[in-house]
Amino acid sequence: FAPMMDGVGLDGMGPDDSSGFAFTEPEPEELPSRLELNGLEYVRINTAELLTKETMVGLEQGDRYVFQGEVVRTPEMDRVGYIAVNRMLIVCCFADALGVAVLVRVDDPEAYEQGSWVRAAGSMHSDPMGLETYEVPNAGMFAALTSASFFLLAEQVQTESPPEWLFIFEVREQEPFAY
Repeated sequence: FAPMMDGVGLDGMGPDDSSGFAFTEPEPEELPSRLELNGLEYVRINTAELLTKETMVGLEQGDRYVFQGEVVRTPEMDRVGYIAVNRMLIVCCFADALGVAVLVRVDDPEAYEQGSWVRAAGSMHSDPMGLETYEVPNAGMFAALTSASFFLLAEQVQTESPPEWLFIFEVREQEPFAY
């Protein structure tokens, strides 16, 4: 963790404490494991857990999930109706930060502002249509992880305020996920 130097902290990244460090380890937020929207049930999960589930356990076509993160857009994704929802995963420290993004199929990518925080709910589907290859830009991060096999077919993408902690610190393999 990075100590504050000359009164400069990591503004906007989490609450400051009086110990001289820019942030303390987050307390786990107690949320229900599932969210109901318009009569449909979605499993709360973070983007890193979703990719872990894909590689370790396997995702099922049509499974419903809800996750949150920052909107990332590129001209290539815009052309074929996708945005990416990205979260930063902190494994040890900011030096090894990874961007973990999930493609989300939407009606109008231009309706979502680059960098805005969203909650995306929908069902998982394989083989993103129209994208042979793609790269999700992740400025300032060591690397980026994305799925080449699955995308979320959006049933609801809603702009909302970012949570107190923007980062993923925990990756669980089963419900309740760390969302």
